[in-house]
Amino acid sequence: MNADRVTGTLEMRACDHQVIRDMFVTEFIFPNKWWTDAAGYGTGDSISGKEAADIELINFSYPLEELDDKVQQLAEKLTNIPLSQLMCMKLIVNQAYDNMGLQSTQTLGPILDGIMRNTPEGREFVNVSASEGVKTAIQRRDGPFGDYSQAPIEERPRKRSQLK
Repeated sequence: MNADRVTGTLEMRACDHQVIRDMFVTEFIFPNKWWTDAAGYGTGDSISGKEAADIELINFSYPLEELDDKVQQLAEKLTNIPLSQLMCMKLIVNQAYDNMGLQSTQTLGPILDGIMRNTPEGREFVNVSASEGVKTAIQRRDGPFGDYSQAPIEERPRKRSQLK
C-alpha cells in the first residue's frame, strides 16, 4: 500500500498480506476487540507503517525506495504455493474473520457512517469544508491528535514523486 493514510482497518484487513511503506501513516479506529487489544488503543491516533509492523497489525513495512521491489518479491514467492493450498488457506482465514464479526462490522460501518455525518460535529465539518476549505476542516478535526499533516515537513510521509 502506497498512500498517505488509511482510516480504519477494513481496508487493511481486506488484504491477505499487508505491505506498506515505513512512513505510511494510518489512523486506526479498530472494528473489534482483537484489533484494539493488539494495538493497545482505539483512539484514532496516527501510527507509522513501521509501528504497525512492529506491533504486528500488518505483515511488513519498508522504506518507499524498497516498497515496489519487496512487494514484487513477495508476489513471486506466493506464486510457488499450489493453487489448491492457497484456496484452502484463504477459506480458513476468511472464516476466522467471519468468526470475529467482520461481516457484522462491515454491515454496521456504513450505517454508523451515515448517522455520524449528520451529527452536529459532522455537519460542522461539512460547513467548514465548504466555507473555509477542506484543509482547514481537517486541521481543526485532526489537530488535537497531533496529525502528521500538521507536522514539520521532514516528519511527513514522502511521496513517490519525491524519490528522485
